Amino acid sequence: MIAVELIAKQIFDSDNFSIVRCKTGDVNTSYIVSANEKKVFIKIQDKRNFPAFYNGQIQREAVGLKTCKKNNIPCPSVLHYDYENKFIVMECIEYPLLSQLWSGLNNSQKTDIKQSALEITKKINSITSPKFGAIYSSDIEQFDNWGDCYYHLINVAVEDCLFYGTLNKNDSQIILEAVKENMTCLFNDKIAHFNHLDFHWNNIFLKQTDDVCEIAGIIDFGSSLFVPNYMDLFRLEGGFLYGTERFYTERTSKPYQTDDHQLFCADLLNTMDYFVFLSFTSQANRNIRIHIIDICKDYLNYRK
Repeated sequence: MIAVELIAKQIFDSDNFSIVRCKTGDVNTSYIVSANEKKVFIKIQDKRNFPAFYNGQIQREAVGLKTCKKNNIPCPSVLHYDYENKFIVMECIEYPLLSQLWSGLNNSQKTDIKQSALEITKKINSITSPKFGAIYSSDIEQFDNWGDCYYHLINVAVEDCLFYGTLNKNDSQIILEAVKENMTCLFNDKIAHFNHLDFHWNNIFLKQTDDVCEIAGIIDFGSSLFVPNYMDLFRLEGGFLYGTERFYTERTSKPYQTDDHQLFCADLLNTMDYFVFLSFTSQANRNIRIHIIDICKDYLNYRK
């Protein structure tokens, strides 16, 4: 595992720099490195026993940022990356995070930010691929159709949770049975859409002046996949504001509605993603496991 000091020496070609650890991440560790009035943001994947569901995060980050930058989506430029040593260096966005400012915004500003987030989400989703799944080849593979990709994603997540001991074999059978049933009811999407899948207030920088309150940049594309576009729209509801309040209101409505089968698919995939994260960080709790099994059982009973 490469040290941030060595990366900084490579970037600045000097020993004269300062390093601030800006976040001791549960998945990655991030730093702001400064030298000669220049700042860069460095992210290193430095954890062990990494879940297969999250493998290739640095690669996904680099590909995601480059893809979005090319499509005029506000995000930092990639300056350097090393897949072998699992780190990425990017432009440092010097604005506060939305999470730091949200409570001080008025209702009109909050609505404007939500509308802007929806516009950015739609712009991200407009990037398409004929293949579903990985934006960069890793433990997550690519598929010609959404059903096979969906089953693969859930299976990878289930195997991770079995490894960490947060699900048992009986749980996995119930989950995969529900997925197989769900696959028969989903609309057969022909085109995959790029989805950020981690678009929330700790990954958004906000530019705020007396006259302007706008999203200055978004980061953290390490969870990005090519999937149906309702995945990002679903995750905005509970995840954008970390569950502190609902995203959609009468003034900020969902662009289109999902049917019961799409809703189950999005809910299960979102919850399994979160449960893998909690399992990896030893924070998994019984209530979320029960929620996963209950929604699968309810769906199976609904289909009978």
